[in-house]
Amino acid sequence: MNAFIDRVRLRKRETNLEEPAHNGRGEDVVDSGLNRIMVRQALARLEPDQVRMLYLVYGEGYSLEEAGARLGMTEEAVKQRLKRVRARLRSAFPEMNQEARK
Repeated sequence: MNAFIDRVRLRKRETNLEEPAHNGRGEDVVDSGLNRIMVRQALARLEPDQVRMLYLVYGEGYSLEEAGARLGMTEEAVKQRLKRVRARLRSAFPEMNQEARK
């Protein structure tokens, strides 16, 4: 799951796939591009309010209370909904969950 969260955060810093990787290994850039595609596919399966919640908490670093205030729900509601969204993402992309455990 942490790998997914890191990918969501990295999404803000788009990498130009045409530029060579800094370490000279082009496959790093390709892997990065493929990971972004996987994240986009995962996010496309979610409801817009779920994506916004993920973005506020994991992308922007809002606390659960702050995200709740922006979304018009309680901190506990945000916590429970994030739990459900993470479970949904884990089941949709088990390979991402495996990577996070390594």
